[in-house]
Amino acid sequence: MREFSRLEVVLVAAAFALVTLALWYLWLEPVWKALALPRLHHWIYGAVCVGVGIGLNSRTQHKRVSYFLVVVGAIWFMDDFQDFVGVFS
Repeated sequence: MREFSRLEVVLVAAAFALVTLALWYLWLEPVWKALALPRLHHWIYGAVCVGVGIGLNSRTQHKRVSYFLVVVGAIWFMDDFQDFVGVFS
C-alpha cells in the first residue's frame, strides 16, 4: 500500500470536516445560532483532527500520532457538540 502525500491527507481531513458540517446543518437546520458560540472553531479543529488522524492511521506508519489526533479531535468535537445541542434544548 502506498503512502499518501500530505496534500491528500489534508484533502481527506477537509472533506471530512465539510461533510460533517453539511450533515450537521441538515440535521439541525438553524446552524447560524451555533455560530454565536464562542468555541465553535474548536468543533472545526476537532473535525479536522479526526480527519487527519484517520488519514494518517490508514495510510502511514504514524499510528500513535493518528490515535492521539483522533482522541483529541473527538474530545474537542463532542465538547462543542454538547454546547451546540444545549442551545436548542
